[in-house]
Amino acid sequence: MNIFIPTVLYRSKLINLDQIEPLEIESQSRLHGVDADNLKNVEQSIEQIGLQEPICVEAINIDEQNEDNSTYRLRSGNHRFRAFENLRNKHKNSALYDKI
Repeated sequence: MNIFIPTVLYRSKLINLDQIEPLEIESQSRLHGVDADNLKNVEQSIEQIGLQEPICVEAINIDEQNEDNSTYRLRSGNHRFRAFENLRNKHKNSALYDKI
């Protein structure tokens, strides 16, 4: 008999964009690519009202001593992640979009 061991830990926290690997996994948005119009709409929404739904990441390497050395893999929220990257590039003098 196999014993189920949960591998998902649901927890919210801000993560530096540079710590997230935008791995191309097979999900609906990634199979069809990034929709440029939708991406612009997401960017505008985030600028106006902020991020309303977080992205989901998978922990790849957790550094207990220094959280900044931890790495994650994007699991869902491709358009939101890409929008944050674009906004970070657009607002280079602001730290507002450095973490998601």
